[in-house]
Order: sequence, then structure tokens, then C-alpha cells
Amino acid sequence: MQKEFDLDSPFKGKLISLLAENASEQSIKVIAQGSHGLSKEAFLVLTDQEMFFLKVRKNELHIEERKPLLNYSGASVMMGTLQITFKDDLGKSKIISIALNRGRAKEIQTLISEVFLEFTKKKSAESTELELEEGAIEKGTYIGGFTPESGIQFYERSSSKYSDRKLGKLLQGGGSPIMVYTKSLECNGQIYQIDHLVTADVVFDGQTQVSRRPTLTRMGLLAPLPGSALIAGFALGKKETHDNREVHVVITHPNWSLSIRVRPQDLGPAKSLASRINSIADSMSPAIKNENSNLASSPSDKVSKLKEVKDLQDSGFITAQEAEQMKKEILQT
Repeated sequence: MQKEFDLDSPFKGKLISLLAENASEQSIKVIAQGSHGLSKEAFLVLTDQEMFFLKVRKNELHIEERKPLLNYSGASVMMGTLQITFKDDLGKSKIISIALNRGRAKEIQTLISEVFLEFTKKKSAESTELELEEGAIEKGTYIGGFTPESGIQFYERSSSKYSDRKLGKLLQGGGSPIMVYTKSLECNGQIYQIDHLVTADVVFDGQTQVSRRPTLTRMGLLAPLPGSALIAGFALGKKETHDNREVHVVITHPNWSLSIRVRPQDLGPAKSLASRINSIADSMSPAIKNENSNLASSPSDKVSKLKEVKDLQDSGFITAQEAEQMKKEILQT
């Protein structure tokens, strides 16, 4: 654990002690100092493996939550409060929040996303190393990924701030990240081989609606006659946008299926990556493989080409080294 602690808090020493006890083998990425509820002192500590939430109770600093990054689901900033969602092994969501200034909250939100991406890549490599060594699967080259929309992000854009707030939407996470490789998919540490039976679809549903909310200010300013304020207020209420759009990526195979909800603004990249998956699957069709195998050189073709190489060498157009290289390439086709 190597980190310079630049904190202005009487609990700095206790914080260092708790981290030394619980995260001595981890690399600390950031420590955010803020508040939570009645506690004027609260800390969010992000490492390369976990996230710690600490706050002061009865003038003592305690670790309130300790969550592995593997269970991270998303983060959002609402009115200067950083809200982080985790999922347990049963799929239930837990929200951790800490009040920071808005700029700092946005900075921490971005850093969490970056650290989580690096964490998932590292875990992916570790979880598949043995399988790759044994030749059980071919992972391929990483070409992109689908990032889920968190429940908080969905809630912020789809719910009315005044009449249609539903706490349940906070818990409707978009799923787990899906990483795409040239020969496989990865989700939650599991590898799914891409073959000709894999199909990727992007489903777009919902729409953006604009509603009006009556306000007392508008009622007072726009009412021409006593008693008519209610009508004016409803007629020119404050505009409010409800974005109910949902974009789901569904990848299916006869033996398994994966799905994830992404942000509406990621519709274009999601379509592009889904198309890439389908192209890879199509290229693995038995019909295409047979066609490609039919294009391979027949024995008579190889003999003819080898004679051409010899003639070129005898004529001095190519060197002996170049001739050997060409012969190898012909025999390998």
C-alpha cells in the first residue's frame, strides 16, 4: 500500500491504520473526503481491487462498507452526491453514497469507471489463463465492449422529479459488462466461444416525452383574474423531460444467452459492435469454411507453382533464399 495521504482530518491517523490492516496488498487509487447523513466526516477509498466506505460514528472512524470491484454496477452524481451501486452474489443491489462538491464527485465517478475497466481486463486475463494454456478455448484479440447503464442513470433520465419517482428504478441495473474478442465473448469472468450459431441483436424501445409541471410562481404571474391562477399554471407549467428509451443488446446461442442494457446515446456503437459479432459468427459458418477449403491449392496446382519458382530461380529473377521462402508458402496453402 503506497499512497500519499493529503487529508485535512483529525481521523487521518485512524484512516491510515484501517487501510494498513485491510488493504496492505492493494494499490490505493484515490481517497475522497466528504460527508454522509449526520456524519460530517466520511471517506470513500478506491483501490485496484475494492472500494471502502468509512464514516464517523460516536467520534470513531469505522469501515461501514467494503465492496469488491467485481460487484460494481455503476456510479452517478446527483446534486453533488456520488452514488455507487453494487450487486451481491444474488443479484441484489446496494447503493453507497457520499456528499462531495459536484466537480470532485464527477472526477471520482470518472476515475471509478477507469479503474473498473482495468480491473475487469485483469480479471479476465487471470480467469482464462489456464484455459488458454490448455487450448480449451481461443479468446482472440479484444475489439470492444458493452458497458451497462446503471440503475441510477436510468432513474435520472426516465423519472419525473416530482410525481413519477419510483425507487425501484434505482435498482434496475443494466447488467454486467460484456467484452468482445475476435473469437469469444466474456461476461462475469466466463468465456463464451463465438461460433456460427451466435446471433447479436440490438433492441431499441421507448421514447422521449415532454410534460409540464404547474408551479406556484407561474400561477401567480400568469393569472389575469383572481381565482383563475390554477388554469394558467397548468397551461404553462414547467417543462420536464422523461426519457423512457431503452437500448438492450441481446446475444444468443442455443446453449447460452447474454443481455445488457446500455445508454441510449450508446445505440450507434452498440449496433456497430453487434454487427461485428454477427460478421465473426457468419465467417465461422460450415458452408463458408467448406468454400474456403475448396479454394485451397490442389496437389497438381502446387506442383505447377513449384516448377514456376524453380524456373524463376534458374533464370536469375529470384535468389535461392527467396525461392525457398516461396516454396514454403506454396506447400502451406
